[in-house]
Amino acid sequence: GASGAYSTSVPYGWSGTVIPDLPGYTFKPVTKDFSNVTTTQKQDFAATAITFTISGKITTGGAGKIGVVVKGLPGDPITSLTGAYTATVPYNWSGMVTPVLAGYAFTPAVITYANVMANQTQNYEMAAATFTIAGKVMLNGVALSVEDGI
Repeated sequence: GASGAYSTSVPYGWSGTVIPDLPGYTFKPVTKDFSNVTTTQKQDFAATAITFTISGKITTGGAGKIGVVVKGLPGDPITSLTGAYTATVPYNWSGMVTPVLAGYAFTPAVITYANVMANQTQNYEMAAATFTIAGKVMLNGVALSVEDGI
């Protein structure tokens, strides 16, 4: 139930094993054996949420880059001096992750995770972002060209 309580009826003299099971959790104890049940029994189980790590390194020219925000991961981690980042995600986590630092482009630009069920490693390479400046040179409404000495 919502409070975590469970119960079931078993016949007099029942023997068997109780195994708690809920996706995304481990339990202590893992199982509980009952033998020749003749009175009401009680067994509590302590649940622990399963988590995984997503980690990696962000580099430029092979050197780690400090200060890159890895958006989309829980807590939006920031890379260390070596370019390393790490985040803990819950069992079955899904999300889109994008590294961000002004003036830089990343490869890959975005990673989509779906139903994470194991630790993941993802490295990124970054390079200075480049932009194009373009336009026309006009004189009295007429485009000038290289042949015009421009």
